Amino acid sequence: KVKAVRHAEMVCAGNQKPMLLGVKANGAIKGRLLAMSVQQRFRNTSNTNTEITYTFPLPFGAVLMGVEVELNGKQLKGEVTARNTARARYEEAISEGNSSIMLERNADHSYTLELGNLMPREACSITVRYAQVLQLEHGQIRLMLPTTIAPRYGNPITQGGLQPHQTTVTDITAEYPFDISLTLYGDLARANVASPSHKTGYHPSGEELVVRLAQRGSLDRDFILTISDLQNQSSVISCLDICVEGQTALLANFSPNFGGRAAKPVSAKILVDCSGSMGGDS
Repeated sequence: KVKAVRHAEMVCAGNQKPMLLGVKANGAIKGRLLAMSVQQRFRNTSNTNTEITYTFPLPFGAVLMGVEVELNGKQLKGEVTARNTARARYEEAISEGNSSIMLERNADHSYTLELGNLMPREACSITVRYAQVLQLEHGQIRLMLPTTIAPRYGNPITQGGLQPHQTTVTDITAEYPFDISLTLYGDLARANVASPSHKTGYHPSGEELVVRLAQRGSLDRDFILTISDLQNQSSVISCLDICVEGQTALLANFSPNFGGRAAKPVSAKILVDCSGSMGGDS
């Protein structure tokens, strides 16, 4: 089966591709807050040490909370520092023969993670954690997990501001396994839940609803979940503040109902540009 799409992709030095064993996402939705972890597992299939480069997207408005790498039973975690300092420390660790990771945000708001000195036949797991406040639109919540990076117009380096190692390539034969599990709590568990992108199964348990794929998935299209027929379109959640002891953090969402308003006429002007300034490539 051929899929002509562009995936979030891993490549390694020497044009040798590691085997991506699979991607699994686990998320929880409470109120309007989504906490998601996305795990990518792969193995160096070459006979030499290699450097892995992994470029991936995040949903619009998502906040990256952390990146963890499990290598030989050890957990590698990153710390925030200046770009130039991080690059120098990364290159120094690689030159000394140590394993090291570096994550940077790209000009197109995607992310690129570099993992250096992966040994032959060695397996590795990368987990990306992020949080996102889901918006209520037209009476429903729409969750989207991007798994592909669409082709871009123009040169990604000279026009897109990307470095050569941050760009992605297309492989029409790529078919990476994908799985996802989402847990909905409270009112969301009693709402109308559906996925227009994937066949899913729904498993209620008390005040929770677990959503899983009903069949094997691939990284060939974004995962979309819609939540409608909400009992309450306004919500509030609270938790202990992890930064300030003794304090509580609140997240409140208000959706006022303006029912009964009569429709009003709209006056619109349409401008047609015939100057030819929009000719050529977009």
